[in-house]
Amino acid sequence: RTWDDSSFTQTRAAVVAAGHTIQPASAITPAGLATVGTYIIFEPTTAPTAGELTALAAFVSGGGQLVVFGESSATPAVMTAIVAGSGGSMTWGASLNTTTVVLASPFSSTPNNIVGQPLATSVGWTVAGGTPFLTNGYGSFQTVGAGRIVAFADRRDFNFGSTVNTGLMVNIIGAAAGPGPAPATATQVPTLTDVGIALMIAFLAVAAGLHLRRRDRMV
Repeated sequence: RTWDDSSFTQTRAAVVAAGHTIQPASAITPAGLATVGTYIIFEPTTAPTAGELTALAAFVSGGGQLVVFGESSATPAVMTAIVAGSGGSMTWGASLNTTTVVLASPFSSTPNNIVGQPLATSVGWTVAGGTPFLTNGYGSFQTVGAGRIVAFADRRDFNFGSTVNTGLMVNIIGAAAGPGPAPATATQVPTLTDVGIALMIAFLAVAAGLHLRRRDRMV
């Protein structure tokens, strides 16, 4: 699935309304990853190539955020391989179909405060390892280098009309630190100490005196 799938229309609208840009689905390349803060893989059934996994690992370690969505139709071994190839250690295991609520995490309060709120769920695969941000094995995250990997048991059924579901996705995308385009570098104006200011004044005074003497001679 991609963001254009009917299962994500409500979430897509919420993410765009929050000021984020969603780029079209494309191949996993270093050049493409350099332009985004979060890269999302929905319900994978085929593992990326070795070159694509190398690009993902560099993206995450450099500050990017990788989000992998499970689902009953996805393949646990493939999702686990994606995380492992990207530098993480979280895994997907047994089938899962239960309730879940939001735990305190980097994704739970900004900009949407949803701590302790329930999410709409469907059948997925239990996530093990990392730091849980959802109860009952529905979601964990892991810091890798300067970046982060986020793992979901299922695709969260974001079109159930739940503002908690869409709010969580907005929070996750907003929590990405980079890499994306490099920020502009500001040039700092050097500051002068009291001694430096005194020396500068003395220099200007001497220079002004020489200038006046030169003018006197010319007259």
